Amino acid sequence: MTSLPDFLVIGAQKCGTTTLYEDLRSHPRVFIPDKETSGLVDLKLDDASSVEKYCSMFEQGGSRLSGEVSTLYSMLPMYDVARTAGRLLGAAQILYIVREPISRVISHHHHEFSAGAMGPDIDVEVEQRPELVDNSRYATQVAPWIDAFGRSNVHIIRFEDYMADRQAGADGVFRKLGLDQWKLPTASEAFNTADNKFLATGLRGKVSRSTPYRRLIRPLFPEAVRRRLMRLVLPKPPKRPNPPSEDTVAELVRRLQPEVVALSEWTGGELWWDLNTVLENHRG
Repeated sequence: MTSLPDFLVIGAQKCGTTTLYEDLRSHPRVFIPDKETSGLVDLKLDDASSVEKYCSMFEQGGSRLSGEVSTLYSMLPMYDVARTAGRLLGAAQILYIVREPISRVISHHHHEFSAGAMGPDIDVEVEQRPELVDNSRYATQVAPWIDAFGRSNVHIIRFEDYMADRQAGADGVFRKLGLDQWKLPTASEAFNTADNKFLATGLRGKVSRSTPYRRLIRPLFPEAVRRRLMRLVLPKPPKRPNPPSEDTVAELVRRLQPEVVALSEWTGGELWWDLNTVLENHRG
């Protein structure tokens, strides 16, 4: 029997997807393969072996609800997989967790800087790296998924609400997926926060991100064992870089305010964030 995921967590990057992943996979009726999978990116629907390879990721799920988590799935224009996902998965449920967009930009920059992929000056990087802004264009990112799966199957979650009460947030997600309620074992712990993350850079980073490591070596070790090893061998991230200038924040507000308004059309008409207040806070 072909195994396909019942749900996808599509991002957004630096918006709590790792925490959501850990909460979902703690449920006894849920199976999720390695979080850093991105099988839909290279999937070719007209290639039976490609589809079979993707399906094999979920074979161990058995009768459990299966899902996949990948922030790459909401990184237009770099990756565009919603139409492929819609044709393959039909009525799967889509979970998209979003955060105040300027805070997401800042966290994204910190993550990339810590990994050695961007410089320390966020003002420069915002102008030179379009993905910093593009990944905060939530309405643009989620629109193809709504087109492919229908609004009723796409669930947009506000990061701030979810993290304010993890158990209540997880209960809501479990209900959306048709699951029984489940007490989280780690309701007070946040995962993958930038200040607490151990980073694999240089050769270690290349190895840890390589396909052979992810497919052959990483599955041999339980998550808890991998974390203990990371604490032993990997360095802590560098000091957090300076915040963006007032001019950069004002420019981010100009670019992203229309996205906040557009997203409200799918969230009951409520503006989830007041970006002008964000700008005032940076002025202070």
